[in-house]
Amino acid sequence: MDSFHLTCLIVDQERMFLDLLSSMLALRGGLRVVAEQPSANAVRTAIEEHRPDILILGLPMPEDFAEETVATFHTITPSGHTIVIANRGNTEPLPAELSQRSPTVLNRSSSFARLRRAVDRVLGSHAPLHPKHDMSYAEKPLSAREAEIFTYIGEGMTNREIASKLDLSVHTVQAHRRRISVKLGTRRKELSHRAIVARRMFLDPVS
Repeated sequence: MDSFHLTCLIVDQERMFLDLLSSMLALRGGLRVVAEQPSANAVRTAIEEHRPDILILGLPMPEDFAEETVATFHTITPSGHTIVIANRGNTEPLPAELSQRSPTVLNRSSSFARLRRAVDRVLGSHAPLHPKHDMSYAEKPLSAREAEIFTYIGEGMTNREIASKLDLSVHTVQAHRRRISVKLGTRRKELSHRAIVARRMFLDPVS
């Protein structure tokens, strides 16, 4: 196990959901997404190559594929934990291999904050206190400031409004946006849409 973070494999047949989930988990320190696999062919290879600590499995999917994926994951990572995201949450029947593993089951319409809490429970005492100090964790994580700006972009704020709120120059905000785009693997002109969609799909409503 990495001294700074656990690793996560996401398997979901909805490409957009998979991409957004991966991007949002990258905002959380201490958890590194090592692979995203929407197809059955690449899943076993990804599990063997990365040996992830956490498997996030999106349902529905073919039962034999789900069972094989979970069996392979727990054979290679016996202490690993599975988080299931299902259309009907706890009311959706699980494949036998999954039921025996006592996975965490979330409804696909749950907020992202609820998934974060589920991940936090899995991380438990292994959660790092200062993940940003790990130089190897430079794959795609956002810094605290970048995550803050990404959140404000999702609220529809302009560069000037963000700059005023954070007491930064507009030029600095623009530089942050460029880095966020690179880290999330999206074109700069698409960043606002991605941030808004991600907020609507995953974050708790603003009270």
